[in-house]
Amino acid sequence: MSLIWMDGFDSYGPSNDDFHIDPAIEPLLLSSGYVSAGGIGVSSDTRTGYGKSVWTSWDSFGVAADLRLAFVPKPAIVTGFALKYQYEDLNHLIGFMFDNRLGTVTPQLIAFINAEGGISLSIDGGTSLLAASPPNIIFPNVWQYIEMKYTPNKTVGQIIIKVDGQTCIQYDGPTSPQTTPNEVNMLRWYSTAADWSLAYADFSNGVKWFDDLYVCDTDGDGFNDFLGDVIVHSVQVVSDQTPNSLSQFGGSAGHFTSVQEFPPDEDTSYLYGNTLGDREMFGIDTLPDNIIDVLAVSTHVRAKKDAPGTSNVKCVTKSGTHEVVGAEQPLAVEYVTKNQFLEQCPDGTGWTKAKAEALVVGFEVA
Repeated sequence: MSLIWMDGFDSYGPSNDDFHIDPAIEPLLLSSGYVSAGGIGVSSDTRTGYGKSVWTSWDSFGVAADLRLAFVPKPAIVTGFALKYQYEDLNHLIGFMFDNRLGTVTPQLIAFINAEGGISLSIDGGTSLLAASPPNIIFPNVWQYIEMKYTPNKTVGQIIIKVDGQTCIQYDGPTSPQTTPNEVNMLRWYSTAADWSLAYADFSNGVKWFDDLYVCDTDGDGFNDFLGDVIVHSVQVVSDQTPNSLSQFGGSAGHFTSVQEFPPDEDTSYLYGNTLGDREMFGIDTLPDNIIDVLAVSTHVRAKKDAPGTSNVKCVTKSGTHEVVGAEQPLAVEYVTKNQFLEQCPDGTGWTKAKAEALVVGFEVA
């Protein structure tokens, strides 16, 4: 595996730009691949003018904003994301963490936004400074793109940080505490009470927005290093492309009208069926004009089973006569999102914008 995750946050919502939490956001994120999603909202403020972003806050019940992504342990990880923030003397940005799967989640390295407009690093929760960038590399209320390559190690680790493509930190040495193995298996984007203290009074400080997220490891031949400033954009299904074998509830003319909503309307409209091998395939919308190249594509299916018992789904992505059928993925009795990430087009070559827009995507009952 190389590409672990990507998310443009476009399919969540609705947008709520006044920093009040919509209670529907947390369960949607938690059922879409994240393991924690408290104090998170969706915003129409983006770098490109398309789609959505997410913001972090601190709510009136004292619950820290917390968006966590878990994955199998890795000796090194690369992540990139768009960031916009409001000024504070010290502002949590991202935590690299290790979960021992027995109830202990240990922060390994935390990156902070400091009062100088730079980035500070700590491996002891912020008590001691590990390394810091020069000042004036990131700016409040401006969208910028942050990338980090992290190798956790008690003695010979490394952390490299880039802002808008320029390296601002390269530190070699101890990059994790003595209490964790030389692996990382969780990322955390978050805010604390200190980050939000002024914002809670007048919404003028402490808020952070995130967008265009990717995570990859350092294995394989591609997607194993910095990807650069990327946009992650979601498109809706816009046509039936056969087969369309399931039954339809809600929507209008065409099966695609029952499954095209952003955010998903869950039981308001859907497709249903129990016959193994039945498929639903759809054409997708065009990409924005400012996207000129495509690095990777993911197909997402949101589904549930209607009773206890075994029920699975396979994601399907088709380009011309070539298709990739994903592995069986189990469903729950509540809606969950199942994903298929493709670094190459189903024809075995690299992606282009034209290939991506011509895709037929869907799922198979398994």
